[in-house]
Amino acid sequence: MFNHTRPWTSAEKFLFRFCLLFFSLHILPLPYLGDWLTEACGRLFFGLDTLVKDPNGGSGDSQRDWIWAFTLVLLSTLGALIWTLLDRRRRSYNQAKYGLDTLVLYFLIINMFTYGLIKVAAMQMPYPTEGRLWQRVGDMSPMGMLWTFIGSSTPYQVFCGAMEVLGGVLLLFRRTRLTGALLSAIVMFQVFVLNMCYDVPVKIFSFFLLLSALYLSLPQLSRLYRFFISNQAVEPFVYFEPFKNRTLRRVRTGIQVLFVAAICFFAWQQLSPGGGPAADAPSTPVAGHFIVEKASRQVDTIDWTHLNVQYRYGQYMFSASNEEKGARSRWDLDINDNLRILTVRPLLPNDTNVVARLHYTTLDSTQVLMQGMWGADSLQLNLKRRPKRNFLLVNRGFHWINNEPFNR
Repeated sequence: MFNHTRPWTSAEKFLFRFCLLFFSLHILPLPYLGDWLTEACGRLFFGLDTLVKDPNGGSGDSQRDWIWAFTLVLLSTLGALIWTLLDRRRRSYNQAKYGLDTLVLYFLIINMFTYGLIKVAAMQMPYPTEGRLWQRVGDMSPMGMLWTFIGSSTPYQVFCGAMEVLGGVLLLFRRTRLTGALLSAIVMFQVFVLNMCYDVPVKIFSFFLLLSALYLSLPQLSRLYRFFISNQAVEPFVYFEPFKNRTLRRVRTGIQVLFVAAICFFAWQQLSPGGGPAADAPSTPVAGHFIVEKASRQVDTIDWTHLNVQYRYGQYMFSASNEEKGARSRWDLDINDNLRILTVRPLLPNDTNVVARLHYTTLDSTQVLMQGMWGADSLQLNLKRRPKRNFLLVNRGFHWINNEPFNR
């Protein structure tokens, strides 16, 4: 498919036109036009005057994202049809395909390295906190369960990341590009299945990375079929060379070297002591998991049973839960131990609003009193520290010999 040594078939030309529009519109930035097209499609096809997007910026599967995915497929299909009517006599698109291949290739490499390195550094799925370990399995979300499953085994997370990085490394060189594309496709298919099965809101993007890896494999699809299915000999694959001038080829090599150097610099930043996993949490007497013995407010009732102050991603978090109802709420938290003041803020990027300011008093090693204003209402919390436990999930360890299954 897309063989540059012969004229392309009509199906190949149509498929390429679709791919060129599909990948280019997705990868290249369209800050205003993309938003306008998405909102127009939302109104025209779905009757939506306002599109919802995740305020935290952590979801890639918001309503707006799904409408944009629909818009992308629609525009690419219509564009390919119109292009086919206007340019039916062209024999092939070798030059344009080289440009698209380069765009998709480097986009995939960057993302394989990015997602791989944060796993190699054990940063994407953090080790379970005390609050997470105390949480009942039945009260976890599917995504929380997946994050705990992978985060509780650092070697497994590192292995997953190493496979993604290996796919990116193999993509860098022509001789190993097919192997890198196939490995990346296998890895991203696994990621996509996990996102689908555990409701992780990166389904659209992981599927796009899977399509990118498959697209890079398309030109050698017939060779793969002959070698693995038909058991036939295959000739070496010859890549299309658009630059006949030696100077241009040297410029291209220089750009590739700079790209690899930038990736190496990024890897060094990610894996160096200052760029790897977050530093240990600053010491504070209110960190930990607490039982709410008494909670009183002047106006509204409060039904918290547990409160957790934990350090994640370089920031303290304040979470309150009702274990009987399985309800949990979280906020960002700033701690001033000199003044013994807790400032609770929304869990939103760049949101500086204050939800509450609480003054804390440590009565003894296990008792903490918090009181202050929660919004316009006064709040008092009597807390008792939950004792630390040797949780089986993180302390069982690895055993070469198991005379019987240890399934608890």
